[in-house]
Amino acid sequence: MVELEKVRAAAEAKTKATAEATRLELELRELIQEAFADDNVRLKDLIEATGLSKARLYQIRDGRR
Repeated sequence: MVELEKVRAAAEAKTKATAEATRLELELRELIQEAFADDNVRLKDLIEATGLSKARLYQIRDGRR
């Protein structure tokens, strides 16, 4: 039989992890937008640093999706 306390703990951990992932996503978006505003950051370097595609980086820059 499943212990409900373990289920509850797992659900709480998942909720916290989701909140942290959301926070990190927002932080990354802000940093990418700042990088685009910095004339010293090359797109090639930003692609390498993030592992994201050029198209995705432009979406983030433009506030799409």
